Amino acid sequence: MESVALEDNKTVVKKRNVSIDLYKIALAWFVILIHAGHFTSPNNFWLYAIRIAVPGFLIVSGFFFFKEDVTSDEDLAKRAFKFFLTSLKFTLIAFLTVMLLEIIFRGFILHNSIADMFNTWFSGDYFRSIFVTNWPVNNFYGYHLWYLIAATVAYLILYILFKLKLKKVVFFLPLLFFGFFFFSLWLKYVPGQSTVVPASNTRNAFFMVLPGIAIGYDLAYLRKLKIPWWTALIVGAAGVGFFLLQYREAKHYDLGVPETTVSAVLAASCFVFALDFIPRFGGKIYNILVGKNIAFFIYVYHVPIYRFLYEYYKIEVKDNLAIKTFLVAIGSYFVIHFLYIFIMFVIEKLKFCFSKNHSEEA
Repeated sequence: MESVALEDNKTVVKKRNVSIDLYKIALAWFVILIHAGHFTSPNNFWLYAIRIAVPGFLIVSGFFFFKEDVTSDEDLAKRAFKFFLTSLKFTLIAFLTVMLLEIIFRGFILHNSIADMFNTWFSGDYFRSIFVTNWPVNNFYGYHLWYLIAATVAYLILYILFKLKLKKVVFFLPLLFFGFFFFSLWLKYVPGQSTVVPASNTRNAFFMVLPGIAIGYDLAYLRKLKIPWWTALIVGAAGVGFFLLQYREAKHYDLGVPETTVSAVLAASCFVFALDFIPRFGGKIYNILVGKNIAFFIYVYHVPIYRFLYEYYKIEVKDNLAIKTFLVAIGSYFVIHFLYIFIMFVIEKLKFCFSKNHSEEA
């Protein structure tokens, strides 16, 4: 995603905000902690303390979507459609590669039925779950990719809103989060309600991704105002306060696997807003050594990696959860770079062969 930051509240400066990029890497690690936490004690500190991960990713996406010189409905619609196509491309890449890893890990190495995998992936229930709830049910290595499906749908909705000249509606979309809070948290305390709504009915484009992107967009819109730098200190401190509050709030709801709470969304919003005030530095070095999309790739490929380690090598994460998941993140980084180098090598070889054959024919 393109990063556009504002400097001096007037000039649009096309420099990457490395601080927000590092924040995204931390969020990717938090996601690994959450997913690996399914195999540890439900009272583990990390399960309750890091629920800012998903809303954090969404808010950053919306923050980068905003661009000060894109204000007309037509231009906003074009930008939303561009983000829709980008999100669709990354979604297809993620699904195809994760399916490939599942075939290799579960099929060839762990000797599970590859036919059963294909029967699941191409079943009617599977496609209905994707389009209705944005949730890929029964996808053992790809359940976390609901985020990408929902983001694609959300950008398509934004495109439609801008196309219909309903730009002002975007500023009120964060209110959709209350639907998520109601169905995933508060409904549990409604008299006579004995069950909790499944996560697949709330973690979708409408109740989570769309309002999260809208919050980021609204924050970036506020950022263009003449706001003094010390405001970032106050907002950042508030973010720390909300971050600590979410731990207590999540334990209070006691859902087994704690859901995203109100304080988690507020903490993620404060952190993004405050980090944007940090001066841009080291962008070129960061892109060379790390890459601007590394957080995305860690998010996509951590599940196949840690699930394989858990199943094949029987590596338990019950003890030292933070350290082991951090190593999974580091491992994901090196695996991704190895795959990237290998794919680039294959592409260059194919280009060379194609150009050689083309020159011989000429």
